[in-house]
Amino acid sequence: MATRQAEALALVARVRRVGWPVEQIDGGVWKVTCPNRKRVQIHQTPSDRNSSAGVLRALNASGFAEAEAEVAAAAEAAKEAKLAAAKARNDAATKRATARATRLSRAAGPYGPSEVTLADLLAKHPAPAVYHRVLITPDMATAMLARNTKNRKPNKADIAEWTKVLRGGRWRYTHQGVAFDVDGRLQDGQHRLSAIVEAGIAAEMLVAVGMPPDNFSVIDTGRRRSAAQVLAMDGAVYASWMATATRHLYLYEVWGSALLDHVYERVGNDLILDAYAKLDGDTFVEACRNGQRLRREIGVAPTGVAAALYLIGQAVGPGNSPSRRSWRWSSRPGTPGFAGQRGISHLAVRAGAQMPKPAVPD
Repeated sequence: MATRQAEALALVARVRRVGWPVEQIDGGVWKVTCPNRKRVQIHQTPSDRNSSAGVLRALNASGFAEAEAEVAAAAEAAKEAKLAAAKARNDAATKRATARATRLSRAAGPYGPSEVTLADLLAKHPAPAVYHRVLITPDMATAMLARNTKNRKPNKADIAEWTKVLRGGRWRYTHQGVAFDVDGRLQDGQHRLSAIVEAGIAAEMLVAVGMPPDNFSVIDTGRRRSAAQVLAMDGAVYASWMATATRHLYLYEVWGSALLDHVYERVGNDLILDAYAKLDGDTFVEACRNGQRLRREIGVAPTGVAAALYLIGQAVGPGNSPSRRSWRWSSRPGTPGFAGQRGISHLAVRAGAQMPKPAVPD
């Protein structure tokens, strides 16, 4: 059950959403100026006399309920417009993909995309066969998912990740695709197909049919390649820590001050590799080294500090990067950067990014 204090704070947020002026006149008192110039006070610790219910009645007498309804209607209209625009973009992307597949098929002959119908793919196949570069539309994906009768439970995070890949134009045709067994049941590819439906965008995939039913026990049993492994293959010195520090920097670049609300968001290996390639290599390596040293000295999380040191170094300019000694001093108990504080990595990144830019001498 919500406390009176929580109800009061929620009411303040609602008033601000409709655009009515709200001014905090005391530590726990807000003054609302209604459109009809009437003033209503919201107390953070209200008594029975000025409870949230009574305050809400006073606000509604000045048209607050109607204002909320208008804001909700406007938000719904904006949502519908956004969905319509997204559908138009997705339809255009599917049309372009279809045209591209047709051109490839004509130009490459037997080496181009396979010309196969949905009925052929879903039919029973007594022997294995493989179709290359099949353009799977959202409608085809829906029909294929209807054959998903013997599979593991879909992972929402995986579907969301593939949906972002599609909408971001990062889809790549690889050897990983869709597989059906001899009876036409879906064996592999449910997350990619679900993402095609969710995004409303067609994608090319390899489709295998007629696979033995007992293949299911050996599909997707390998370990997923980590971002650290990708950076190591690219020559990174401290691949594991650098991958995590790069992820911090990427999330800050995308979300800014809202970084802490997205700390568990998945970031694709390709995005981490792209972000890593844009960094100043020497500065980043030195920041990671200092992060490791600080971990040994005071137990601070090295990756967030490394990202923060990098951001600070970029902000203050060449030759002025902070040393680990100065960061060690600022990380003493009682300061915002104390190593034992929960979320130190992300707080450190945010603190580093908020460093002022150096003044340019006249």
